[in-house]
Amino acid sequence: MVHGSSEDAALLVLGGRLDTPIYHFTHAKNLPAILPAGRLRCKARLPNGDQLVNVSHDNIQERRRNKQVDCEPGSILHDYVPFYFATRSPMMYVISKGGVEGYDSNTMPLIYLVSSVRRVQEEALKFVFSDGHPVVKLSRFYNNLNDLDKVDWQVMGSTMWTDTEAYPDRRRRRQAEFLVHDSFPWSAVEFLAVRHTEVKRRLDDHLAREWPDLARPVRVAPGWYYPSG
Repeated sequence: MVHGSSEDAALLVLGGRLDTPIYHFTHAKNLPAILPAGRLRCKARLPNGDQLVNVSHDNIQERRRNKQVDCEPGSILHDYVPFYFATRSPMMYVISKGGVEGYDSNTMPLIYLVSSVRRVQEEALKFVFSDGHPVVKLSRFYNNLNDLDKVDWQVMGSTMWTDTEAYPDRRRRRQAEFLVHDSFPWSAVEFLAVRHTEVKRRLDDHLAREWPDLARPVRVAPGWYYPSG
C-alpha cells in the first residue's frame, strides 16, 4: 500500500525503497503453528498455545499491548506483526546474553523470516512503520512509504548501535520496526535464514517432508547473529 500518486510509486522504485528488506525472527518450535495457518498472526490474534517458545520480554510486551499507533490503520502494537529493518538487532543481542527471562542464550534455533516492502505492497497489506523502538515516546509512526527516509539507514547499516556520548540515540533508532496489520501471509515470506549449516539441513528436510508446498529457500547467515553466552 503506497499512499500517493503513481508517480510517487515510480520514484520509490527508482530510489530502491520498495526493495527494502524486513526481518522477523522466531523460534523453530513456533513454525508448526505458523505453517498450518499460512500466516504469522499478530499477538492479539494468537490462539492459546500457538507460540510455544517466547523470546521476548514480558514487560515490553505489556507496554506494546497498551501502546497506541497514532496513524492509520491505528489500534495498538499487538494488532501488528513486527519486522526489523536490520539484522543483529538489540533484541537478538539481549537473547544471546541470556537476558530474556525464561529463555536461555541459545540463538541457534532462531529463524529469520525475510520479506521486503515490495512484497507488502504487492499483497496490499496494511502497515505502519516507526523511526525507532515503537514503545518509546520519542518514536514516530508513518504509513507513507515516502517517509522511509525518516528511518536512520546509517545506523541500520552499522555494526555498532550502542549509545555513546556523541551518538546518544542509536539504540532506539536501530529498533525501528515495520509493522504489518493483523497478520502476515506466508506467501510473502521470500526466504528463511539460520545461523548454521546443520540447522539449514534439518529445516530443509522438515519443510520438504512436512510442508513441501510452503517450503522456502533457507540461507546460512551466521553474521546475522551474536555468539551465545
